[in-house]
Amino acid sequence: SQEYTCMQFSEDNQLLLVLTGGPDYALQCWNWSKAKIVASISTSSGSPMTKCSFSPTDASVACCSGKDSIKFFRISDREVRVLHETSIEGMNFTCHIWLRVPEDFMVAGTETGEFLVFRSGEYICNLNASPGSSCPIYSMLSLSQGFMAGSSAGSFLFFTYSGEADGSSFNPNSFLLENQWAT
Repeated sequence: SQEYTCMQFSEDNQLLLVLTGGPDYALQCWNWSKAKIVASISTSSGSPMTKCSFSPTDASVACCSGKDSIKFFRISDREVRVLHETSIEGMNFTCHIWLRVPEDFMVAGTETGEFLVFRSGEYICNLNASPGSSCPIYSMLSLSQGFMAGSSAGSFLFFTYSGEADGSSFNPNSFLLENQWAT
């Protein structure tokens, strides 16, 4: 590939997840200490993926997000296979984060300022706590009690999670918009 659009290390720093740009648009997993590719897969046939990440609790699970879709992958010794794919026409996923609490949950931010929640790779719901603005969400950070999001309007949003730690009784209302700061 001619370019790399996103990279992330696994929690143990043994693996490097790399998302390549066009024309290939591939997800590659590298063994960092051996400097070799473990596995690779094409991520898109049309719309490019722009972000990639490992699950913090299971380095064999990865996610890619971009225009119109989010894909979850299982990485093994020699292959990468698709676990789940969610396609929503006209939805540009600009960023995503894996939550610390509850585990195995992922939140994706969009160009329209929405937050979508996924569990084990499957779409669950939109957060009711979304501020309702149409400002794109461009960065997110997982925290011990929730997450922060940064928008293109120069504002930070801080969400806390008040539900069960294991997510067994997940309710979108468990995420509360605690603070919003503008710069």
